[in-house]
Formats: sequence, structure tokens, C-alpha cells
Amino acid sequence: MIDAGAGAAEDWPVKFPRILLLLAVPALHAEDLPPLDPAAVLKELEAIEQKQEQTRESAKSTLSKTLQAAAQSGQAATSFYTDAVKEVDFAGRRDSVVAFNEWRKNNSDLLRSKDLQTAAILYLRYAALSVQRRDAEDPLDFVEPSLNFVGELLTVDEQRGGWPGPAKDLLDKPLTDSVVARWVRLGEWLPDDKSWERTPGNIAGILEKNVRSALRESRDPRLISAWDLQITTEAKRITQGRSEHQVQRFNTIARPRLLFDRAQDLKVVGQPNRAAVEILTLIRAHPDHPDFDNWTEALRQSVTPAPAETSPQ
Repeated sequence: MIDAGAGAAEDWPVKFPRILLLLAVPALHAEDLPPLDPAAVLKELEAIEQKQEQTRESAKSTLSKTLQAAAQSGQAATSFYTDAVKEVDFAGRRDSVVAFNEWRKNNSDLLRSKDLQTAAILYLRYAALSVQRRDAEDPLDFVEPSLNFVGELLTVDEQRGGWPGPAKDLLDKPLTDSVVARWVRLGEWLPDDKSWERTPGNIAGILEKNVRSALRESRDPRLISAWDLQITTEAKRITQGRSEHQVQRFNTIARPRLLFDRAQDLKVVGQPNRAAVEILTLIRAHPDHPDFDNWTEALRQSVTPAPAETSPQ
């Protein structure tokens, strides 16, 4: 009868020290390499970083041009959208060709519709503009392009409510939510969402993040015009097909809030007295407004002289 336990007991004293010896050899005999030449290393690192930056700028430029080209016409835009659906939703499936052709057949009316074409053009234009904004040195360079895009949105503002779901989604959801974004990996090329509006159809967000934040930083007088555009746009929207109650709520709650924020920016562009007059007008006209206490406190601070500095003596 073989004693397995005994055999194992006999083997381990021999094998175990041998393993320890093998593990210890590299540590005992390892030697360090000669030191690197600091000047040569720094020079090589700089060259690698420059090449990396050039590669990234080239990829960014290529993506922007691709999006702009796809936005040149309704047919090109929907073709780009269709290719994105094919590559994202159907690539890799065993029945990819049959399934995609079936989808395209079922959505033929949608793909030919002017609504989807218009939405796709606007989406692609804003996506291209967003890619260009990434890593830009001066946000002021994107004020006019953003205002121009808002102007394009306003030309279809009345029709957007009747658009089919996929067309609405392109403008009403963040850029990164679309099948196009997933196809071209758009999220990697977008600016910070705190300094740039991510939703193409959000006029108020574009005016605040893309336009007013840059104008506010430079104390540009166009800051007030951007407020006027938003107030006019929202007033027009609320009077089209809305109930009397909604119109009244806008005039008594939402519009006064916008006017107060506008008055705050009057101070930024060097018109504190005009700001105080406009805030006082709001207080007189809307004493029951939920923000009444904030308004009165802001006005007190505006009209109360700062305490005079006293000499240390």
C-alpha cells in the first residue's frame, strides 16, 4: 500500500528551499541601468507631446469637417443619420443586412420628411460648432456663431412641436444621446457642459452658456441684447396656443425673473443706476412675487453707499 502522505512529506523539504533560492537569485544579482541623459529625454518627450497634439488637432479638424459636410443638405444629413443607425444599431448582428433594410423600409417616409432633414442639419451644424469650441482659447469667438445658430432655431421654432419623435429628439436631447454621436464618438470632442450648452434646441441654455457667459466675462454691452432676445422669444412662445393661465403665469412669474437677471447684468456692463431703477420698477409692479425679498435685498445693496475706509491712525 502506497502512503501518499509520507511521499509528500519526504518531497517538500527538498523542493521548498529550491523555490526560495530561485526567487532570490534575480534580487541578489539585479543591477541598475546607466542614468538617462536628462536633456535628451526632455527633448524626446517634447517631440512626442507635439506629435500627439498635432494628431489630436488633425482628428478634431477631420471630425468637424465631416459633420459640416453632412449638414450641407437635407439629403446628405439624413444619409449620414441613416449610416449611423446602420453602424450602431445593426452592425455585428447575424441578420444585419435584412434587419437594416427592413428598418429603412419601415422608416422611408420619416427619412424623406423635411422635418427630419431640417432637424438633422441643425443637429450636425451644432455638433460641428461644439467640436470647434473644444479647447478654443477665446470663448468670444463663438458668440456670433452661437447667435447665428439661435437664429436658425427660431426659424423653425413654431414647427418643432409637430415634428415626429426622432426629429424632436435630435434637438431636444443632449448631443451625446443620438445615434450619430455614438457612431462618431462625439462625446470625446465636446466642451465642458458648464461652459457650453449640450442640447442643440435649448435656446435659453445656448444664450446663457455660449453667449452671455463669454460676454459677461468681458463686460461686453451685447450682454443685454442677449437677454432681450431670450425674453422676446419666450414671450412669443407663451402666447402661441397656450392657455390664459399659462400666459398670466409667464407675465407675473417667469418674465419678471428674467428681467431681474437682466438688471443684474446691467451692473456688469457699467449701468448700476439703470439696474437699480429697473429692479425698483419690478418691486412696485410685482409685490407678491416669490422672489420679492431677494429683489428688495438686491436694491438695498445697490443704493446703500459702501462704508468709507478709515485711516489706521
